[in-house]
Amino acid sequence: MRRFIFTICSYIMIIVVLTLGINTVYKKKVQKTARIPNQINICNFGSSHGVHAYYYEDLEDTYTCYNFAMDSQSLSYDERLLDCYSDRLADNAVVIIDISYFACYGIHESEIEDFESKNQRYYTILPSKYIKKYDWYTDLIVNRLCSINDGPLKVAAGILRPTMITEKKSYPDNWNTVDVSTLKADVESACQRHIFMYKRDADDNLIFNEEENQALYDMVKICREHHATPIFVTVPYLKEYTDEIRMEDPDFFDGFYAWINHVSDELNVDYYDYSLDERFINDYSLFYNGDHMNTYGAKKFTNILFEEVIADIIEENL
Repeated sequence: MRRFIFTICSYIMIIVVLTLGINTVYKKKVQKTARIPNQINICNFGSSHGVHAYYYEDLEDTYTCYNFAMDSQSLSYDERLLDCYSDRLADNAVVIIDISYFACYGIHESEIEDFESKNQRYYTILPSKYIKKYDWYTDLIVNRLCSINDGPLKVAAGILRPTMITEKKSYPDNWNTVDVSTLKADVESACQRHIFMYKRDADDNLIFNEEENQALYDMVKICREHHATPIFVTVPYLKEYTDEIRMEDPDFFDGFYAWINHVSDELNVDYYDYSLDERFINDYSLFYNGDHMNTYGAKKFTNILFEEVIADIIEENL
């Protein structure tokens, strides 16, 4: 019996050693081929609005660009990514900090029900010191044993949403256009998620999230320490989306703009609000739903932002 147990343990140890060895080689290979470039001239952070709003392909012959945004990404994780990869910024880089309406509101994201499933994606792209509620077991499964198996092993471990920013494109790839028949339901759902779900206290008042607010200040500090120029940007939305928010909470925009304009003034960072831009708000061909642009919209918006804002900053910094 002892011999049998010893044999089983030996095989397990061999498998673990081989797995970790192969994983080490794999991770080195991934790091060498990572899509996050060095000497970044233009980059953005943000949530899904940022993911789908910036299309850098038209600029990449001249500038090194990168999109750090991810779905449901908070400002506090924007700050962690910026701090971790700030050495990738070129001197006089332009850093676009995407400001969605929900950016500074709500409970701490670590208290949200699906936090762990979203948080797992950062284990593959950030050191442990940057990860909220770091857990060694999750690190072992996600970042050590599962790097060589992106399928069954992760599913078996309950890890259903692995995401590696090193495998993401630096621009969106969604050419679909708005389905008008479902647009009303879509903006109603988005409104509930963005300004109601986990965003209000027992008296139905918006919760101001100091952690996310502080992250914005910290991002600006990091940019300036690395000789980069930060700008705040709210991307275009369809009129139906902003109308729905205004209908559900008539006072929302007063509070939102009071906050972001105060931060902008205090930090001396320019804020560019394209959310009600007439070139976008009624053009269904530029969106795939009420608050996310498709690739047509992203190409148009990125070129406009470059021509109206970024090009002047780059010229001034020469």
